[in-house]
Order: sequence, then structure tokens, then C-alpha cells
Amino acid sequence: MTTTAPARAVLVTPDPTAPLVEILSDGSLVTDAPVVRVGAPSWTKRSVMALVAADVGADLLAALLCWLVRPSTDRQGVFLLSTPVAYWLLGLVMIPLWLGALALGGAYRRRSAGQGLADYRVPAVSALRLAAAACILGFAFHATLSRLLVVVYFPALLLLALLLRLVCRQVLSAFRRRGKGVRRMLLVGD
Repeated sequence: MTTTAPARAVLVTPDPTAPLVEILSDGSLVTDAPVVRVGAPSWTKRSVMALVAADVGADLLAALLCWLVRPSTDRQGVFLLSTPVAYWLLGLVMIPLWLGALALGGAYRRRSAGQGLADYRVPAVSALRLAAAACILGFAFHATLSRLLVVVYFPALLLLALLLRLVCRQVLSAFRRRGKGVRRMLLVGD
């Protein structure tokens, strides 16, 4: 009767801090196994940068839309917590707040780039949270908050962000149809 060695698998991971682990076919683990480490694929970095650019563009376009729908006699700015803010300044001030809200929601995680509905859920929740925060701060400090900000800016920000993310997702899907922009994994074993 011959005995065979258990099948061996080698772990391939982009995480440089992953422990060196080998999984045998019987389910046991052996440490110090060979691990092939690969860096994050360049397409994920480009995908995240495209999402950031799309989100900045959505913010600036929403501020431009606020300026366009305002009557021409009163295009100086909007009131943000009782302070008049020019439209161009509104767009610039909201960029770090918008990107920060999206980042806190996980919109720029490389492992989830182009993976499903989270691409659309996070911007929706972030826009609603920012609008709610502006309204709550205005109420709490008895500050004047422009209706234009609540009725035009935040809904436009949400719709433009979703539209531009849809475009980014379509571009990523086109790359994936050509065999690019996919995660590769090598699992060796019996």
C-alpha cells in the first residue's frame, strides 16, 4: 500500500503583511509556506483615480448648476450657515467634504472597485448625510441656510455623481470584456 502526500496549495496575495501559510488538502495549515506577493494591479489605482475625478467633477458641476438656476439679479452666492458664499467657493469648499464623506463610506476601496451596487449606494448615502448635516447645523446654530443649497445643490451632486460613476463603470466593463481590469489569482495544488 502506497501513501501519497497531501495536496499542497500556495497562497497568492497582494497583501505584503499576509502570513506565510500553506493549506494542505486535509485542511491543515503549514506556516512558512511560499507566498507569491503581487502588488495591487495598476487598473485599480486608475479606477480609483477616475472615481475621484468624477466626484470632483460632480461637485463642481453641481455648484455651476446652482449658479445657473439662480436669478441673474442675485448671483452673488448662497448662504451657508448665515455666511454668503460665492458659487465657485462653494464648489471648492465642498470638494474635501464630499470626498471625505465618500472615503469614509468606502467609495474608494480598491478591492471593491467596480464590484456592484456599493458603487452607487455610497454616494447616495454620503450626499444625504451631507445634506442632513447642513440642515442640522443650520437649525442648531439658528443659521440661514439657502434653499438653493438643499433643493438644487445636493440633489444635483447626487445625480451627477451617480451618472459619472455609471460612466466610469461602463468604461471598466469595456476593459473587462477585453480581458483587462480583472483580478488574477494562481492557486496551485491537487
